[in-house]
Parts: sequence; C-alpha cells; structure tokens
Amino acid sequence: MTTATEKKQQLKQVFDAYRPILEPYVAGMIAVQNNDHGIYLNTHTIMKNKQPLFFAALAINKNYVSFHVFPVYMYPDLLDGIGDLKKRMQGKSCFNFSKVDPDQVARMEAMVKAGFDRFKAEGEI
Repeated sequence: MTTATEKKQQLKQVFDAYRPILEPYVAGMIAVQNNDHGIYLNTHTIMKNKQPLFFAALAINKNYVSFHVFPVYMYPDLLDGIGDLKKRMQGKSCFNFSKVDPDQVARMEAMVKAGFDRFKAEGEI
C-alpha cells in the first residue's frame, strides 16, 4: 500500500517529467503561476471578455497531475493520432497522469508544440 508521502513523491516525479514541456513557452506568455506546485500560462491575446487567452497549465492534485492544453479545445484536430493519451483525457482539453510514461511525455510535448504553432498560425499568439 502506498503511503501519503510516497504518493506525493510519485506525483512530484510526474510533475517534474511534464514540467519541461511548458518551460520553453514561459518567456513568451503571461505566467499566472510558475512554481513547484504548478504552471499556468496565458497568451498576451485579450479576448472579447477582456481576459487573456489561456494556453496551458500543469498542476499537482491529490491523486494525479493534470495537464491542460487549451489549443486542443479550440482545434480538436490536434487530437488526431495521440494514441493512448486518449485514455488520460478528462473533458475536452485536460489530461491526468499518475505515473511517468516516456512515450506519453513525448506525445504531450508534440501536442503542446502543435498547439502553440496553431495558435501562432491563427494569430492567437
């Protein structure tokens, strides 16, 4: 049985594996949060509701690490060919992870880059 401390350590390892995916985008975005508990990035684009356009977030929760990738909500075709990441999806743009799978990390990295590139091509960034 996993203790609470072991679970926290495991989730921290998951967070640390996915964190480098968002780090290249921090400098060009508005970092609402960027610490050991999470990263939350908005673009500089202001929407009609006068709020910045959300890009992506990574956060440690009680039982999993959540990774939100908003471009896939706006452009669902970015989800084509994501393989077993579909099993990690909760909702339309959130993925939950409780352990590190290098293949899933690589797919998430490719998806975030494709989302960034799409936002840029569509003038969202």
